[in-house]
Amino acid sequence: MVFLEVMASGMAIITTKDTGCAEVVGDAAILVESRNPVSIKQALDKLISNPDFCKELGKAARRRLEENFTWATITKKYTNIYEEYSNST
Repeated sequence: MVFLEVMASGMAIITTKDTGCAEVVGDAAILVESRNPVSIKQALDKLISNPDFCKELGKAARRRLEENFTWATITKKYTNIYEEYSNST
């Protein structure tokens, strides 16, 4: 839920590659190695030194949220699953 809230606010995200977080954020975040402070520092430096990239990453996060995690999108996915199942029986 935290990632969805951050994505909704259009903020840039830094998260880990190997904890399941990458599946939520997709390519709308900077992915770093777990327990690697150097990797985190490099990601922070990248955002701090490039405000335009930071804004673009935030916009990408917001787009990803709207395309994949709104109630309308989730409802449509469930509806499609139910329709596929009912048509196959």
